[in-house]
Amino acid sequence: MEEQLFSWESFDVLDTMCFVFYKVKTKIKILSWDVGTSFDYAEVNYHDGTVEFGQDEGQIYRVKFKMVVTLQEPAMETVAHGILGEKS
Repeated sequence: MEEQLFSWESFDVLDTMCFVFYKVKTKIKILSWDVGTSFDYAEVNYHDGTVEFGQDEGQIYRVKFKMVVTLQEPAMETVAHGILGEKS
């Protein structure tokens, strides 16, 4: 999901559901921030559905998100082949 929201230079894994990305730049318009807006970090927390964008000087912006999953047919077909075996 984060690859659709922003790019980053490096990241740390805090736990299996929480990640901190450093030197981020938005790829899409988020709230009032234009594409290309830079932040020192973004913390993605899948436990509570939030992303915190922050600057080292102390400014923190918390965004609540709702994840929507869209399945694509080729992906489902590949999974089905792996589970069910080859088609005859």
